[in-house]
Amino acid sequence: MKNHLPKALGFTLIELIISLAILAIIAMQAVPAFQSFTERSQTRAVTNDLIGYLNFARSQAIQENHPVIICSSHNGRTCRQSKNWSGRKIMVYLDMNNDNLFREADDRLLRISEALPQDSHLRLRIFRNKPYIKWLSTGMTDTQQGNFTYCPPSRDMTIARHIIWNVSGRIYDGIDSNGDGIVENSRNRNINCR
Repeated sequence: MKNHLPKALGFTLIELIISLAILAIIAMQAVPAFQSFTERSQTRAVTNDLIGYLNFARSQAIQENHPVIICSSHNGRTCRQSKNWSGRKIMVYLDMNNDNLFREADDRLLRISEALPQDSHLRLRIFRNKPYIKWLSTGMTDTQQGNFTYCPPSRDMTIARHIIWNVSGRIYDGIDSNGDGIVENSRNRNINCR
């Protein structure tokens, strides 16, 4: 009678090494794509929240028949006098005494956001060079027009987003009109994240 050895099941060491090498190559291809996807998602989330705050402030100004101010804040109790909103909270308040300053005794805080991502960049550009946006009870702004440019941590301009509003209060996204993958500002120049 012959002894039959059972057939070995599994992988040889060489097969395992080759499989791991192939897996490593695929992972190296996937990681940059995943990082770009994550940055695009974060950019969309942050800027959609910002658009939500702008729309909320405008609707509250109309509904309450009083000016509403949206500004950046480091502590949620005072507005910063800076147009660089990176890493800051967004504060929306009813300016009851129309003095453009938040005073807890006089004004009413409507909403405060979580701090924006520290390593990203959010810059306000506004007519009359103010560090805040003021919506009037008519739904219009008192500053004519303005915009925000949001750049992700990588400063990749193809992921960046430009949010614009006009004097009538209409809020819209900047567009890439020349097809180079980078959104243009109101002067038809590419936005800059550097």
